[in-house]
Amino acid sequence: MRSTASLIALAVVLMLAACAVGPEFHRPESPQTEHYTSHELMMDVTIAESLPARWWELFSSDKLNRLIEQGLANNLSVAAADGRLREVRENLDAQVGSVRYPAIDGKVSSARQKISGAAFGSLSRIYSVHNASLSASYGLDLFGASKHYLQGVASQVDYASYQLEGARLSVA
Repeated sequence: MRSTASLIALAVVLMLAACAVGPEFHRPESPQTEHYTSHELMMDVTIAESLPARWWELFSSDKLNRLIEQGLANNLSVAAADGRLREVRENLDAQVGSVRYPAIDGKVSSARQKISGAAFGSLSRIYSVHNASLSASYGLDLFGASKHYLQGVASQVDYASYQLEGARLSVA
């Protein structure tokens, strides 16, 4: 009995000690350099910012325009990215409605029944029962979980739009 208690105590001590195992993390020092290459790289970002989304039209070539438009219209990657974007937008719209607005449910029912009075020595009776109900519910977002959930779904829309833009750029 004593050895069993000692084994249990030893197991508990070992499990607790296992939680403390691991080196202390120390952030590495930043590199002490001004440039990552032997010479400074010059880059003009104003050119990239001034290019239109339909940059190929700057060449004024009808044949090039037709080829790129045909490629964009018939490419499976672009179609899949466009479908995914529509999917996440619809999902966002559905989630916004379910989180921000109350849910209302209404039901109406009617039933007609006949009871035989033969067992009681009387006539049969027919009666009707009508029911109507209305319920409403709303979830309070006290700690912001629903707000953050909607932000997460909205970020999926942003991600899908960038995926579509990337697919279109790859084809173009």
